[in-house]
Amino acid sequence: MKKVTLLLLLLLFASIGFAQTTANKTYHVKYVLDSRGNAQRSEATVYITRDRITVQRNGYEKYWDVKFLGTFNLKESGESIPYDMYYLVNKKVNFTISVNKTINYNGTYYYHINFDGQGQLAL
Repeated sequence: MKKVTLLLLLLLFASIGFAQTTANKTYHVKYVLDSRGNAQRSEATVYITRDRITVQRNGYEKYWDVKFLGTFNLKESGESIPYDMYYLVNKKVNFTISVNKTINYNGTYYYHINFDGQGQLAL
């Protein structure tokens, strides 16, 4: 009986952990970073689900099937910052987004998104 209870608890915690890492998220992109790191105003909404990323911009919608690869720490300015990493199946590229708002621009903190090599700042 103890083994069954332990197994049920383990399954419960595993399912809670899976649900937390695959929760639906919405980000509002405000700036795109150019090749010199300068922020250019941009408006888009990014929706992330367990298996898809959808981008809405200028009345158009585009989506990519994704695979969640996990949360990884990346070094930025000597700091270790956690990023969620996704693999875009259709494009065969990685998509990363900071777990926390890490970049301060004009007094506001933003999430850092890297989409196919392009940096973006989002709320």
